[in-house]
Amino acid sequence: SHRSLAVVNEYLVYKSVRDVCVFDGSTPTGISGKLGAERYHSAAAGACLGKYYISMEDSKGEACFFTYDLERGIWSREDDLKIEEFAYNNSGQLYGRNKLSVYGFEEAEDTFGQTEEGPEGKLEWMLETPDLGLASSERIWVRAIHVRVYMEYAAVMDVYLDCGSTGDRPVKTVRGEGRICSFRIPVIAARTDHFRIRLSGYGYVRVY
Repeated sequence: SHRSLAVVNEYLVYKSVRDVCVFDGSTPTGISGKLGAERYHSAAAGACLGKYYISMEDSKGEACFFTYDLERGIWSREDDLKIEEFAYNNSGQLYGRNKLSVYGFEEAEDTFGQTEEGPEGKLEWMLETPDLGLASSERIWVRAIHVRVYMEYAAVMDVYLDCGSTGDRPVKTVRGEGRICSFRIPVIAARTDHFRIRLSGYGYVRVY
């Protein structure tokens, strides 16, 4: 669970496949034996004031929220709060969010949430490169575009090529698979002295 990594009192704590582990720089040590034999997954976690806060799902898909006091070695079952991701503000205060609300922990200044009844809709986005190919005075052939991205499931990305006089023309639509992928997108031979690439779509996409 990549969102479960957090540093507590200079130790790295994270959710592995089997249990929650503490890594001191040499050997990972399991610390979640007191939680029983339940196999938890889809964990997100954060740390604040020597405590490790972790939200996980059990084998039935139900959310479980725990706190672990690293200094005392004590686990506490808090409630069934589902947190999808933790983050820190510039002051180091810990916050967690799900689809509807943002929650503050320990010394965080406030707890607040959205007033809408449902989650926020798909975010539409667009990015465009500056003019490319200007380093050469010769006209060049654009034969393919290589794109490396992470796309969540159901995310969509449209790729456009602008060769100056032709304007934007669509060359590919890519759909997310929940992982990092590399795409080689062939382009019908276009000769130009500069060009731009525009990407647009909706859903969570990270372009590398």
